[in-house]
Amino acid sequence: MTENEAFARMEELMAQLPAMEQRGLKLARARAAREVLALAEHAEVLEQESANYTAIYKAALAAAEAAHEAQDAQTEARDLGKARAHAELIAVRRAPLERAWNAHEQALGAGGFPNEEEARTAALTDVDFAALEQEVEDFRREYTEVFELCQNYDTTEKRDAPYRPEN
Repeated sequence: MTENEAFARMEELMAQLPAMEQRGLKLARARAAREVLALAEHAEVLEQESANYTAIYKAALAAAEAAHEAQDAQTEARDLGKARAHAELIAVRRAPLERAWNAHEQALGAGGFPNEEEARTAALTDVDFAALEQEVEDFRREYTEVFELCQNYDTTEKRDAPYRPEN
């Protein structure tokens, strides 16, 4: 690229800069929204897991009670053991579940989203996200390359200029 081409392209890129800054902000917002949604999905999986353990726990307690009424001590002991095991699973999973929802809430706040629906609106499809990410990255790369090229031309011009002492 010649010097004139480089400076002309730099002017074009400078003209595009405000629009590309807005695209970059949209990308950052979409990235934050995707994080919020991923954290919500993780918390919902933990929530469902906890609900499954709770259902098994309740069923085991009911079965133990029925076995007790039927005076079947062996079945009652087995079902009580199953209930205790699932009660422990519920207790062990409680802290990770709370941390997951806390991380989700923090991501909402950090992303500037008042609620998950706002995040869902800001999130882009995978295809749109990838295209925007590529567009912004391509612009940044070209801007940097052309800027450095213009700086090199400017430095070369100053270096090659004859010395003129100031009066």
